[in-house]
Amino acid sequence: PTTAFVDLRLSSPVQVALLLCDKLGRNPFSLKAHQVPCPRNPALKGEVSFDYSSHNGYFRIGEGHFAFDTRWSKRSNTLIACYTDSPNRRGVALAPRGADLGSLPAIDTLDFTSRVRTAEVGRLVVLQNTYGIYAVIEIVEIKDDTRGDPEDNLRCKYWIMDDGSSNF
Repeated sequence: PTTAFVDLRLSSPVQVALLLCDKLGRNPFSLKAHQVPCPRNPALKGEVSFDYSSHNGYFRIGEGHFAFDTRWSKRSNTLIACYTDSPNRRGVALAPRGADLGSLPAIDTLDFTSRVRTAEVGRLVVLQNTYGIYAVIEIVEIKDDTRGDPEDNLRCKYWIMDDGSSNF
């Protein structure tokens, strides 16, 4: 009963596509433009560089139980904010200044009680996801287009613990 004849010669390609979507019960514009998947790197460790002003500041590291949807926002070209605002993140903490991967204190002594932490270049950010898995992110470089850089960009190194422990 819903089948009809439509002379497509009288329609533009866009009109044809919209007619097909209507027929299939799909609205191609029902998602907002900012709801596209964020950029990602599925590896358990690596170095990434991305525009933190796109995709609402999200960048995913890892996959499955080892996934962390990181979220970042601008502070300056030496500081960046990291948030817990994603469904798979339980907490964010900062390692003490000067700490490196080999000298991290016990993870359970770090303060995960705030929604946001601000880290400077060289600082380690420690994350826990909702599966209890930990990741460490080292801030390598921050670019800020309001402070003379051509773009907003965060470059960082990261490590995800695949054995469920907190011993990096």
